[in-house]
Amino acid sequence: MINLDTSLDPRFYPLAWLLGSWKGWGMAGEETYVIQEASFETDGEQLVQRVKCWKASLKGEAPSMMADAPEGLRFLAAGDLAWKEETRWTIVDSVPATADTQASSRCTADSEGGPFGGHSRWELNTLGPRVMAAGKPDPSDDEVAPVAFSRLFGLVGGELFWSQDGTFVVTADEKNAEAVEEQAAKDDAGATEEAVAFNDSLEERNLFSARLHRVND
Repeated sequence: MINLDTSLDPRFYPLAWLLGSWKGWGMAGEETYVIQEASFETDGEQLVQRVKCWKASLKGEAPSMMADAPEGLRFLAAGDLAWKEETRWTIVDSVPATADTQASSRCTADSEGGPFGGHSRWELNTLGPRVMAAGKPDPSDDEVAPVAFSRLFGLVGGELFWSQDGTFVVTADEKNAEAVEEQAAKDDAGATEEAVAFNDSLEERNLFSARLHRVND
């Protein structure tokens, strides 16, 4: 159960479960361990989300994929900072909980930095202790690679579970380069060459998942 701060603006009640600091571990892609810190605090009429993510190395054995945040962190040593991000949420609509329904909200957000780089814009919906966020890079920012991305995070067993995915443009040139490498391998094996025409396409990637526990309560 969450004890609401009575001094909190009621519009933030659906987001009160997020407030505070969090730390945990996870995976970027299939092979890279990461350590993540996140904090959420109110600033006037906005919710400010700050996140840092470090690449991590194993101290010895690998943690179980079922390990909770404190347990997983014991297996990892933080390395270089991979990315950091500041996101400011603006509440568009806020509905408090009732005896029969969970609290919900609808928000927009702008972020700087993060795993996608540059400036990103988000649409977020919350229902109880869960957030569903859909984002796009600023169209004026040429350095941002994905065309769309999403995040899901929420409370599971008292921990903050966090995942994010992206949809990227895979160009014909990139596909052709991969095909050249594949054909070279086939040539070594004596296979027959096959001509293939490529077009640009979209590719979805699971980029990141982590679980964090609340710290500094």
